[in-house]
Amino acid sequence: MDAIEAITTDQLQTLDGIQLSLKTLRKEYQKEEESAKSEFESQMRNKLDSLHQLIVESREDIINNLSCAQKPAEAEEIAHAIREAQEAVEELDFGEEVEPMDTGADGKEVIPELVEDEDAEDDNEAQRENQENVDDGEERERSAGDDAEHEENADDEGERSVDNDAEYEENVDEEDERASSPENDEELEENAEEEEEQDARNNAVEEEPLPQQNDEDDDADDAAPENRIRIIGGRIRSLEQAVLNFDTLIRQLQEEPTCPPRRRHHGRISREQERFMRCAFCGVAGEHYSDSCTEVVTARDRRDSVVAQDRCEMCLERFCAQDETCSKYYTKCYHCRRQGHHSALCTFPEHSDDVRSRIERARRARQDCLNTLHHLRYEWFSLQNLV
Repeated sequence: MDAIEAITTDQLQTLDGIQLSLKTLRKEYQKEEESAKSEFESQMRNKLDSLHQLIVESREDIINNLSCAQKPAEAEEIAHAIREAQEAVEELDFGEEVEPMDTGADGKEVIPELVEDEDAEDDNEAQRENQENVDDGEERERSAGDDAEHEENADDEGERSVDNDAEYEENVDEEDERASSPENDEELEENAEEEEEQDARNNAVEEEPLPQQNDEDDDADDAAPENRIRIIGGRIRSLEQAVLNFDTLIRQLQEEPTCPPRRRHHGRISREQERFMRCAFCGVAGEHYSDSCTEVVTARDRRDSVVAQDRCEMCLERFCAQDETCSKYYTKCYHCRRQGHHSALCTFPEHSDDVRSRIERARRARQDCLNTLHHLRYEWFSLQNLV
């Protein structure tokens, strides 16, 4: 018996040593996996940063090229303005000889043109004074005549107002008589019919084609196809770039890792020994596994439920130490193939569903761009044939 106990003790110690070595190997493997993952993420971030920087630089180059393309036109306008200024300077005559100036009685120089201008100004002042006197007399005569006319007009207006009042009273009496007569109804009906006919004629006139436009409108119509071609060309280039962008986006999304979706309606319990197993989220017994629960769907809600019930995230049991002693500590997730959480709490299926939906939306948008591009190219070729 002592020998058997000694052998058993040795075997147990050996198994403990093997278990410790396995745990050490698992930890080292996890560390290597995490380091490789972090290195991969850092490389991807660096590549994305370099791609973003390249896009910014290419955008700046395009803006600079466009500005350089506009500069020759501005330089040509400046050169044209300089040529016009030079021609204006050449037209000036600087070769006239300067005549000697006269001297007045006080010995100062007198400019003949200034003397003539002063004499002309004196004559003009005398003429203005005479004209002002004549204008004053005419204004007095006109004011007297206006007063007389104003009095006559006031008398005439008083007489006309009396006559108008009398005529207004007569018209009112006649209208009252016509309104009370049966003939008035017939006249109203005839007027209504005439108004309807007039409206119909007006509508017909409005629906008639417009007359031929002038020459300026014809020139605008001739230039319209060229402008339309230019606009369509810009839209075609934009749509082609959009198609390329969608291709890049779809390719990047397809390169992301994904997993199959959750099979919520295929998680029925079929084993006899599991018929009393309860769902960790909705509490129903013997109907479905926790991963296939349709009451609590999202991983975030499930994690909140686990925390609220104080359950283990690896085995979903309540009375668990939640450490290496857990029975599911080394069990890998069915979806992401990682340890540390139950398959029902994994967020990878939701991420995969989001990636698939984004790919589908990008494909639909790309197809819409291709359809629009096809129609625009057809219109562009048609306008080219017209021009």
